[in-house]
Amino acid sequence: WHDGRRQTGGHFESAPPIVCARLDARGADVCTLEELLKPAAKHHDLRMIHWPALDVDDDDRMRCLQVVTSLQHGGAERVALDLANELPRQGVPTRLVVLGRPLRRKLPEPPGLIDIAGLSREQRALAMQQAVALTGTDVIHAHLIDSEDARLFSALGLPLLMTVHNTRAAWPEGLETLQAGDAALLIACAQMVEREMRPLGFAIPIRTIWNGIRTDEVARAVKQSSARKEPGTFTLVCIANPRPQKRLHLLPGILAATKRQFVTQGRDLEVKMILAGETSALSPSAMESMAQTLAEAQRLGVAEHFHVTEGREEITDVLARSDAMVCCSAYEGLSLAHLEGLAAGLPLVTTDAGGTKEIATRGAAVTLLPLDANPESFAEAITECSQTRVASPLDDFTTQRMAERCAWFYRRVLNIHVETSDEVWFITNNLSTGGAQSSLRRLVKAFHADGRQVKVAVLQEEIDNPTPGRRDLVSSGIEVLALPAAGTLDAAEAVEMLFKKWDLAAPAVVVFWNVIPVYKMLIADGLLHSRVYDVSPGEMFFASLTRYFERPRPALPYRTPQEYGARLSGVVVKYEREVARAIEALGTKTRVIPNGIVLRPIPHRTHGDALVIGTAARINPQKRLEDLIAAFKIALPQLPPCVLKIAGGVEIDCDDYAQQLRAMAEGLPVEWLGDAQDMAAFHAELDLFAMISEPAGCPNASLEAMAAGLSVIATDVGGANEQVVDGVNGRLVPAKNDAAFAEALVKLGNDADRRHRMGLAARHHAEANFSMERMVETYGALLFPAT
Repeated sequence: WHDGRRQTGGHFESAPPIVCARLDARGADVCTLEELLKPAAKHHDLRMIHWPALDVDDDDRMRCLQVVTSLQHGGAERVALDLANELPRQGVPTRLVVLGRPLRRKLPEPPGLIDIAGLSREQRALAMQQAVALTGTDVIHAHLIDSEDARLFSALGLPLLMTVHNTRAAWPEGLETLQAGDAALLIACAQMVEREMRPLGFAIPIRTIWNGIRTDEVARAVKQSSARKEPGTFTLVCIANPRPQKRLHLLPGILAATKRQFVTQGRDLEVKMILAGETSALSPSAMESMAQTLAEAQRLGVAEHFHVTEGREEITDVLARSDAMVCCSAYEGLSLAHLEGLAAGLPLVTTDAGGTKEIATRGAAVTLLPLDANPESFAEAITECSQTRVASPLDDFTTQRMAERCAWFYRRVLNIHVETSDEVWFITNNLSTGGAQSSLRRLVKAFHADGRQVKVAVLQEEIDNPTPGRRDLVSSGIEVLALPAAGTLDAAEAVEMLFKKWDLAAPAVVVFWNVIPVYKMLIADGLLHSRVYDVSPGEMFFASLTRYFERPRPALPYRTPQEYGARLSGVVVKYEREVARAIEALGTKTRVIPNGIVLRPIPHRTHGDALVIGTAARINPQKRLEDLIAAFKIALPQLPPCVLKIAGGVEIDCDDYAQQLRAMAEGLPVEWLGDAQDMAAFHAELDLFAMISEPAGCPNASLEAMAAGLSVIATDVGGANEQVVDGVNGRLVPAKNDAAFAEALVKLGNDADRRHRMGLAARHHAEANFSMERMVETYGALLFPAT
C-alpha cells in the first residue's frame, strides 16, 4: 500500500486507512459491503477504489496473455492463436494480444482479442500495462518479439516467456543480447533450436516445447473434404510461404526428376506439384523467391504441372488432393505444415532442417535428406515412399500437449522470484534395505548433524507405512516427503505435488539417488534455477535410461540420454571405470565419489573348527547367488570343513528365485540367515568374505567386510577392482567364471595366514579410500560449495 502511494505521487493521500474484510459468499449470514465498511465511516473523504488486478475469483487459476507480432497466416502466429484457444481448456484463462498489422491473409480473431497495432513502443508498453491490469494477468507468453519489446514487457513486473520459433538464422532482432531479467524463460520450439541457443550462455533458462496441431481435426477435415485426388495422377505438395530459406526454386527440379523416375519404373502416372502458401503482400526477397521458382518451372518444362494456390485454397483441400509432401528448406523451427501433412496421412520427404528429425524419431513417415540433396535424391525417396502408406504417430505434437507443457511452465515461472533456499533435496525411490539406500541415509544424517539444510523425497513408499530407513531419518529430525507411491498416480501429478512445496522455497540443489527415469525427466525439466545432479549406482543406471528411452513419456522432449544430460549440472559415478561411459552417454560433467562406510574397530574373531565363508546380499537375481553356490560346490572337496553363510532377505517378487537357490544348495553346508540386523556380529563370525554381484557399482557389502578386516573374493565387475586389489587385500576373479572363483576359494580357504594379512590390508585400504568422512567431505564440496 505504501509503495503504491509513493508510485502514484500521492494520489491516495486523502484515502482512509485500509480496512480489510473477508467476504465469504458461502456463509449463512453475509453482511452487505456497506455494513462491513461501517468502521471506516468515521473517516473523512471515504472513497472506494477498484483495482481489477487484485480481483479474486472462486478459483486459483492463473491468467495469461499470449502476445504475437501479427495475426497472419504463419506457423508462429498459428501457435499463438491455438494456445489462446486451447489454454482455457487447460484451466488457464488466456487472451491474445496483437502488436502489428498482418501482411498476409489474416487468421480468425479469437474472442477477447486485444489489438494494440499501430502504437509506438512507448504507447505499446502503456497499452500492455493496461491490458495486464484489466485482465488480472499472471504471465505473459510472447512470440516473435524482439529484444526491445522483451525488455518493455518484462518491466511490467510479470514473468515473460518467449518462444523461439526458428533456428538462429531467423531469430528476432537482438535475441542473443537478452540478459537475466529480460525474460523468465526462453522456449525453443524444437530441441534443435535449443541446441543452437545453449552454447551462447543465456542467463535465462531454456526449455523445449514442441509445436503442436489439432491432429484429429486435420485428419477428419481431410477425410471430409470435397476435394479428391485426380485419377491417374501422383500429386506432390509443398506448404510454404515464399521466403528465401524455403528454397522453393528447387521444387520444379524435384518435380521433373520425379517424373523421370516414374517413367523409369514404368509407372503410368502423371506427376504434378502444388505449392500452397500466402503470396499476398510479399516482401522483395519473397517476391524474388517466387519469381525464381516460376522461372525455373518454365525452364524445365513443368510449368503446366506446377500449381501455385496463392493462398486461395483451404490447406485441408490441398492435402486431400495430394499423395506426398516435400520440403527443401535450408532451415526450420518445427514446421506445422509438416505435422499437417503427416496427420493427413501423407509421407514426407524433406531436408534435415530444424526439428523435423525430432518428428521422424517417433516413427513418423518421414524421409530425411541432407541439406544439399539434389532433385534425383528427392525423386528416389518420393518414389520409394509412394509404394507404401504408413500412419504417422503424432501424440507428441498435438495442440493439447503443447498447451499442457506451456501451463506447466507458467506455474514454474510464477514463482521465479521466490528466493532460492540453501536446501539440498535428495530424491530416491525408497529408503528400504540396500547398499544405495544405506549410503544415502548415512550421507544425509551426516549433513544434518553438521547443520546443513537437507531434505528427502521418496517415490515408492506408502505414505502411511514408512520403511525402517525412512523412520530412521525422521527420528533424526530430517524431513522426508513421501509422494503417492509410484504407480498409484501419474508421475506428472506426483511431481506437481513436489513442485508445490518447492514453489514456496526453491531448492538450491536437487540430487537424484536411484530414481525412476520418468520422475527424473519431469523434475529436471521443471527446475529452472536449481542445480541438478544424478548419482549413478552403476550398471542399472544406464540400463534404466535405455528402457525409458525405448518408450519415453509423450511430449517430454528428451529422446536421448544426451538431451537429458543437458538438463543436469553433473553426474556422480562411484568408480573410475564408469567415467568415460557416463560422459559419452550423458555428455555432461562427471566426477567420481565412491561410497563411504563407518569404520568401527575390527571385531575379535574366535576361530572355530570350521572355515566360515560369508556373503551379504539381498535375495534377488541381480546378485547372482547361483554363481556363488556353484563355485562353492566346485571348491568344497578341496576345502577344510566349512560353511557358507548367506545374509540377506528375500526381495519382493523373488520367492521363486529364493526357492531355486535353496534347491541348488540342498546337501551343501549353506546357511540362510535372512536379514542380518547386526552386520558387525555377522562379520565377526567370518573368516573370508565372498561376493558375486552383477551388475555392481561401488558395493557396500564388500567395503563393510574390508573394514571389518576380512579378505574378500569378488568378481571383477563395476567398481570392485577399486576395492579389491588382487593379491593384496583379496582376490579379484573374472565374472561368470565359476571355476576361477572356486580356485580362489580353495587357495584362501586353506591359507589362514594369508587371509589374515590380506584382511589387515583390506582394512587399511578402506580407511584410506572409502571412509564415511571422505564421502561426506567430497559430496559437501559439490553440493554446498559456498560453505
